[in-house]
Amino acid sequence: MKAYCIRHRSFLATLGVIVVVTSLLGLVGCASTFLVSKDCYSSFLDSDEKRLYSMLCETEDFRKIIAAAAIQPDKKDSLYKALCKERSGKKVRHLYASLSEQEKDSLKLSFQTQGYDINYKPVEASGADRMSGLRANLQCPAQGY
Repeated sequence: MKAYCIRHRSFLATLGVIVVVTSLLGLVGCASTFLVSKDCYSSFLDSDEKRLYSMLCETEDFRKIIAAAAIQPDKKDSLYKALCKERSGKKVRHLYASLSEQEKDSLKLSFQTQGYDINYKPVEASGADRMSGLRANLQCPAQGY
């Protein structure tokens, strides 16, 4: 009976270690970018959505954002290529993860300088808000998305 309890505890300890290690790997592997918002549209920078491409690449905004950010030149080129040429959210996520904290902060500030909101999702007005005229604090019309 005693040998069974020791093996059982050993198994539980090993299982606990496996669960902790797996959880940590999952957190590291799931690192994302940040939410970018402008003109009632929001998306994560690593999204593969066509609308994100239109908002950042077709308007040349991302070229201006990258140029103003304090990021190493080779990383700037790689980020632009991944987002605007290859349209690869996976590569954008990987490149973003490789940036230093200062470079990440600089990139976010550069987005804000170009009129984008960071980690903010605009809300649409409800029927009651439209009727009462409380739209001053809301950015998007009901059909804005």
